Amino acid sequence: MGILSYTQADVPGSSDAAAVRTAVQRRIGGHLVSTQIRCVGPMSTASQPCASASVLTPDRIEVQVSWPRSGLSFVTKPFGASSTVSGKAVMRLNGVPTAVAPP
Repeated sequence: MGILSYTQADVPGSSDAAAVRTAVQRRIGGHLVSTQIRCVGPMSTASQPCASASVLTPDRIEVQVSWPRSGLSFVTKPFGASSTVSGKAVMRLNGVPTAVAPP
């Protein structure tokens, strides 16, 4: 979702951010997921505003998610042992296709 509609993906409450979070939630399932969205340059991990990212240069969008998980073993559950599951996806921005009139 973010590779197509990204210009406001790093702005909390924007429709682009909501679309990315909805796609993540749909993929992850019933977990309460924490989502961080940012855009990065082609060869750097430094953040840049998604509004200034470009499909002409190989800028990328990074989505990091995490959620708590309870203990997996009957031995650790009584002690409240839990952990955090996290993952990150980084993809090149593609942008929404634009219509081009035939010559």
